[in-house]
Amino acid sequence: MSEWEMLQKGILHHRKGEYDQARTEYQAILSKNREHADANHLLGLLLLQTNEVDQAETFVELALKQNKKNSDYAKTLAQIFFKKNQASRALGLLDRYNPPNTQMDKVQWYGLRGDLAYILGRASQAMVDYEKVLALEPENQAVLLNLGILYTQKKRFSEAEALLSKALIYNPQSLDVEKAIACLNQINGNLHLCASQFMQVFQKDPRDLSSAQNASMALLALGDFKNGWDYYRLRSSVLVNGGTVQPDVGPDFSFSGKSVCILREQGLGDELFFMRFAPQLIRAGAVRVFYQSDSKVLSVLKRALPQVEIDTDFSHKHFDVRVSLGDLPYLLFHQNLPKTPESLKVKPLSEHVEQVLKRWPPLTSAPWIGLTWRAGGQPAGEAQKTRWLEKEIPLEHIRNLIVSLKRPVLVLQRNPEPKELALLRSLCEREGLLFLDLSPVNEDIEMMLAVLSLVQDYVCVSNTNVHLREMLGKPTHVLVPFPPEFRYQVASHTSPWFSSVKVYRQQVLGSWFEACEQLKENLS
Repeated sequence: MSEWEMLQKGILHHRKGEYDQARTEYQAILSKNREHADANHLLGLLLLQTNEVDQAETFVELALKQNKKNSDYAKTLAQIFFKKNQASRALGLLDRYNPPNTQMDKVQWYGLRGDLAYILGRASQAMVDYEKVLALEPENQAVLLNLGILYTQKKRFSEAEALLSKALIYNPQSLDVEKAIACLNQINGNLHLCASQFMQVFQKDPRDLSSAQNASMALLALGDFKNGWDYYRLRSSVLVNGGTVQPDVGPDFSFSGKSVCILREQGLGDELFFMRFAPQLIRAGAVRVFYQSDSKVLSVLKRALPQVEIDTDFSHKHFDVRVSLGDLPYLLFHQNLPKTPESLKVKPLSEHVEQVLKRWPPLTSAPWIGLTWRAGGQPAGEAQKTRWLEKEIPLEHIRNLIVSLKRPVLVLQRNPEPKELALLRSLCEREGLLFLDLSPVNEDIEMMLAVLSLVQDYVCVSNTNVHLREMLGKPTHVLVPFPPEFRYQVASHTSPWFSSVKVYRQQVLGSWFEACEQLKENLS
């Protein structure tokens, strides 16, 4: 039997899914001719399909060595790199080749290249390749979904809606498409519809906690506290605590005569925020309340809540009830409450204020404006998850604010980039303004509390320092991205959770112009 006949026999087995027989034929060819390009490629492709990725790479590289211009070989090698989480290497390989000639191969080529660009965060490149796929194959469900998500991110809402609606027609059972449509409504401001859609997804798949969390954020932003806190309970941070939190404790639970331990499971700002509910446990009849705090906020919380026993470790103690910190609103907040509980109140320690003034004397003699332009963030490749915590103001708006107000600048940004600091310092020097970088103070809550007590105005996105300013009763100007974090809701220039905060909102389509102009006017 000739090599050609053996190859055709192997291909026939391969197409039928008879991998063992196909492997035997390809290996028989290679035992006689180690440099047979097609046999190396097809064996490598088979090994990729059977998840033997490292061996697959060896054979496909041999094939490509024999035929360096073969785009089919390059595509298979790129798929191997993709499988090995080497997306940049895979995309770089495809960029050196022209796509194959047949329509099917072109669809696979552009689809793979689009997926790689998507993963690497190269949205514009991914969109171009996905659009080429749809030109060849208009009903490609995966590409309709991914391109719809990218159009949503680019705020091309009508185009995104058309693509996602089409994807849902082709696959009406797809929860991924339903989630993408919910995200579209989240970003374009239809929060009522967004909340309803995320709730429907969660009801269909109770394991999808990200949809429950997105539903809760939308409901809370809309002021629907009853349903919002119900869904907020479905957090992965609660599940981490496992059996330490009692799932049978609900809104009707009687805390009368009970000792209660509140377990920390969120960030520093959330600790300061949610602990405003702790006094209500005592009013509900709890005889002792304990809180297992982060060491960074321990001393601040002890002063703010003398009636609560606060420490970093209560593992040695016995309690009647254990609850998660973020579940306190669910347990204690009812729709008939006249208003949301006030923030905790605290004063800075005098020795820390003295230390700050000794180290930075100018803080006493000028109308400083504190600045924080970035907080939170979203891991790459998680566009389908929550967008509520993405908070960043482009630095150009901060620069314009500095030039407009002509006030001394105090940088309170956690971990600012060196180039950001250099730019702002240079700007202040050019404008003849005082400039201080106190970003490292973010690592010491007591010192930051002292600094914030001395600053006249604080302009920021929502971050831990907002909670500290609220505890001090000092005015804070918060630039709120859209969609808004639940604490700032969807309307008004105030927040029901922060009496000292003035809110400036990004427009739905992403413009900060109106918010920044209003901010300048209020601070002038």
